[in-house]
Amino acid sequence: MNSPRLVVLAFALMLLSASGVARGAATEIDAIYADAVARFAVDDFDGALIQVKNVLQQQPDHAGANVLIGRIYMATGRQSLAEAAFSAARKLGAAPAEIEPYRAAGFLQQGQYRRLIDQVPVAGLTGEALAKVLAARGQAYLALGKFADAERSFAGAIEQADALPDGHTGMASLRLGLGDLAGAEREAEAALQRGQRDVAAWIAWATVQQALGAQEQALQGYDYVLALDARNLPARLARLEILLQLGRLDDMRKDFDALASTDPLDPRGMLLKAQWLARRGEADAAKTQLTEAANVLKAIPDEVLAQIPQFLLVSGAVHYALGELGHAREDLTRYVDRVPGHVGARQMLATILMRQGQPEQALAMLEPVRAQAAGDARFLAQLGAAYMALGRQAQAIQVLEEAAKLDAGAPDVVDRLAEARFRGGQQGQAMQDLADTFEQHPDRQTSGLMLAIMQMRTGKLKEAVATTSRLVEAAPDDVVLLNFKARAQAADGDLDGAYATLEHAVAVDPRQLPLQMNLARLDVRRGQVDKAIERLDAQIKAHPDNMALLEEAGALYAKVNRPDAAQVVWEYARRLDDRALQPRLALVEIYLRTRQPDKALALANETAAVAAASPTDARNPAVFAALGMAQLAAGLPAQARGSFRRLLGVVPETPAAYLRVARYQMLARDYPEAADTLERALRMDPRNTDVLVAATETYLAAGKLTEAEARARRLHAAGATPVSYGLLGEVLQRQGKATEAAELYTAGFRQFPRPALVAGAYRSLASAGRLDAAVALLQEWITAHPDDDPGITLLAEGFLRQGNWQVAAGTYEHLLAKRPDAVLLLNNLALAYLHLSDPRARDAAQRAAALAPDNGAVLDTLGWVLTQQGDAALGLPYLRTAQTRLPDNPEVSYHLGIALHRQGQVDEARQHLARAVASGKPFPGVEDARQVLGTLKP
Repeated sequence: MNSPRLVVLAFALMLLSASGVARGAATEIDAIYADAVARFAVDDFDGALIQVKNVLQQQPDHAGANVLIGRIYMATGRQSLAEAAFSAARKLGAAPAEIEPYRAAGFLQQGQYRRLIDQVPVAGLTGEALAKVLAARGQAYLALGKFADAERSFAGAIEQADALPDGHTGMASLRLGLGDLAGAEREAEAALQRGQRDVAAWIAWATVQQALGAQEQALQGYDYVLALDARNLPARLARLEILLQLGRLDDMRKDFDALASTDPLDPRGMLLKAQWLARRGEADAAKTQLTEAANVLKAIPDEVLAQIPQFLLVSGAVHYALGELGHAREDLTRYVDRVPGHVGARQMLATILMRQGQPEQALAMLEPVRAQAAGDARFLAQLGAAYMALGRQAQAIQVLEEAAKLDAGAPDVVDRLAEARFRGGQQGQAMQDLADTFEQHPDRQTSGLMLAIMQMRTGKLKEAVATTSRLVEAAPDDVVLLNFKARAQAADGDLDGAYATLEHAVAVDPRQLPLQMNLARLDVRRGQVDKAIERLDAQIKAHPDNMALLEEAGALYAKVNRPDAAQVVWEYARRLDDRALQPRLALVEIYLRTRQPDKALALANETAAVAAASPTDARNPAVFAALGMAQLAAGLPAQARGSFRRLLGVVPETPAAYLRVARYQMLARDYPEAADTLERALRMDPRNTDVLVAATETYLAAGKLTEAEARARRLHAAGATPVSYGLLGEVLQRQGKATEAAELYTAGFRQFPRPALVAGAYRSLASAGRLDAAVALLQEWITAHPDDDPGITLLAEGFLRQGNWQVAAGTYEHLLAKRPDAVLLLNNLALAYLHLSDPRARDAAQRAAALAPDNGAVLDTLGWVLTQQGDAALGLPYLRTAQTRLPDNPEVSYHLGIALHRQGQVDEARQHLARAVASGKPFPGVEDARQVLGTLKP
């Protein structure tokens, strides 16, 4: 089969003979027309247009010239002019077969897939003309991701003209897109058999070879295309891509020279050249090339870009390479809308979404083409990363295992599978996989670093030091590896070793500011805070506009409790870049810590407005969190709840993110919203223990004990832990199931000897009426843990409740020797002394009241001690204040009634004693209250 350019010449000759205008090749019009055809064949569209216009000026009814000028307009993107020319050709008698295949090819070349499908008719076409239109329609359907329609069109093209390569060429592209490499190779071979000099067939065959990993064969195919047509841009670009992948950088130069003469401003070629320059270490030249490519794309009118999806794709890639993620995302989104089946575009867009912290959108971008990319290990690795980011570890492991089967040696697949297994609870397997990989391939730094990080997270600190040391041995002057080694050494407690490692890294590259910042952190850990500040101040003086340094200094001042200095640093950083969010958010936190709620709220509102005006910051979760906390501090709980509700709408849809939001909602006492948020998190991961803990706590705070019990039991069933024992025990205790709670707490205490479980067991046993058993349990615990002061405090309370006043007093005296200003201890010591008739009761009670003058229980104790020591008149004011503080406490009413009775105020005494007895609650002295009340007749 002839090349398309030879077909052009043959078709032109056919039109010449059919036109009836020229009878010989020697006529002037024939010569001009032939020249126009020849120029068109070599993409000299301007020259061809001049010549064909010369023909039409002399002979407007030249059908061939009208068809040719229509094709020129199609090739140069002037569709309305092309349509007018084709319409004129039809009126002059040109058959649909002489027009529609070229219209279809033009729309396809311009990326106007929908117009091709909607506006190029198949009615009236037969044979080769119909086959070419159907093949073009198939390519359009394929670009739009409509694979079934594409397959029907290609099959129709083959049925109409199996001798043509077009249908098989399209079918090869379809099979390749569906991951059927064997089918793609079979169809490409069939296309070559039918068109041994057909450029499209050769490109399809070379593309399949490229997908099969046969890069050299692919290069041969593209070389043959370029031998047929040295100006063929797709083949030239594909050849460059392969050479770049193979690292044959020197071989690429002649191709770039060829592009410079044929297509110097093609953005795809410019992007490849930027990548080539970067690989050659010419970073500045690469960035300049990318910038030039961006300027070329910027000069293309938006309506033209919209009509040529390939340029949108290239524009997205260029802006991505320049780090302009917002622009890249916009272009790629528009491209995917037009060409939803393009896997590579979706992958690039998903990468951007992941970097912007939107894994759920990244997953939505990848999943629709999963079947299409089922044989692509890198695609599956990226899909697995999205699942991981969303906390869906089981799905991540499944997908990454599929990727590993396809390409077990791919580093990103190995590393991501290990990460997914680690997150999914398979820590041992994950670390073993990485250790095996690192042993077999010691040059794989990423695998070694990931192994070290996992070892650090699992507390295998010496192993982490050993792993990072191996990495450093292979690259002793790699500052990144030295930094990681220092982190491992510091985590293992070898601060001096870490310091020496970092100093070596600084000696290698003193310009690395992160190393200086890490040294400052080590200064702090070594107790040399002033040295850390001095180090950072020196770096800030040298780099006063470096935001990272300012952030480090601000965080350091906050950590060492110097909020004033931190505020100065953050305010300077804010002035440096008033649009930057981090300084603003840090200042909000400082204002909250220093109890300046008005300042915090004003700045938080201003920050929210700044973020709302920025496309990249409008959905920043930290902004909504800071605003909500400022509103809470300012006494605006309803507004805070609204901010936290909006926060839920911008965080990633992961259990961890939802848990953070729920904690904010709990701070705002928005328990219904917090519970709903946590339930949504549990639907994502029903066995997430952190979420189950928070859900139980939320339902407890809301008083929904049935729901709290259900979540606590799920938590306990997932694996008994001190936390699960404690929460379920608390729920049962709150439900009045003291005996069951005591049994649970005791079992938990026996399995996990923790102070909180002992305390829970004590309280539950005491509530169940088994005070002696509760005290015995505490005594057993204190014997084994004599320094547990909170436990000793509970034991003293037990002695007090048993009436063991002497032992209780001695225990409180022991505790007060360590904490002389502990109000509760003083208060209870006063009660013990009172029962012992020890005059020191008054002094202990007065000391407690002086420390807590508004505490109702403390005032009640002082008033009662004074009353019992015969000074009811002095005790009465304390008891009245205590009663206003604790109006529903029957013991306080009893004490007040007795004091009033002793002062002769019988009516009021009767009133308070009656209230105490009528409460129905047990309290010390209830029988005395009844007896005295009985003597006070109205």
